[in-house]
Amino acid sequence: MAAPWQDDDRCVSQCGVGIQVLSSKDLVTFTSALAMDVKTCNIDIARVPSPAPGLPPHRFAMLVEDNSIFLNNNADGNLSHGWFRGGQIPSGFPGGGPSINHVDQFFYTLTGGEKVYVSRSKDLKKWEGPKEFCRPTSDDAKVAALVNFRAEAAGRDFDTLRRNWTRWDWFTGQGWAAAGLHGTWLMWVS
Repeated sequence: MAAPWQDDDRCVSQCGVGIQVLSSKDLVTFTSALAMDVKTCNIDIARVPSPAPGLPPHRFAMLVEDNSIFLNNNADGNLSHGWFRGGQIPSGFPGGGPSINHVDQFFYTLTGGEKVYVSRSKDLKKWEGPKEFCRPTSDDAKVAALVNFRAEAAGRDFDTLRRNWTRWDWFTGQGWAAAGLHGTWLMWVS
């Protein structure tokens, strides 16, 4: 019998059916298991150290591209099974490029495409936001001073890219945020 999920070539199709979990005990040999039979493009999973009162017990939260939230309470951390519906970000909130994190009793999400929005909730029912977090500007086309890029920009034809910054693909972005050591926030937004 064929698996209920499909492998999709990301060069042809950006979305697929099925969320696969890859796991390894030695980082050499991996196993794959179907966690859920859901159509999505991207997901993000957050560890939840202590859920807020009123929520079902859970150790992990998954945000799916359509803004559905699933929870998992497997004590051994096995994410290949045990997912159950935990909430939904309200309709009308931006979807896409999902990122979820749990900090100080709040679930924080970053979603969007060209523009990235931040929202938060304690109970996965009442939501604050969405508030615009960032959007593309002409400053995005400045040559980075890091890793000797300024010296290599001409050879990489960056001037052509910079002159045409409004034609860049602004819809492939994803954000990711995490609380680092001692409450310091680490953030990556693309």
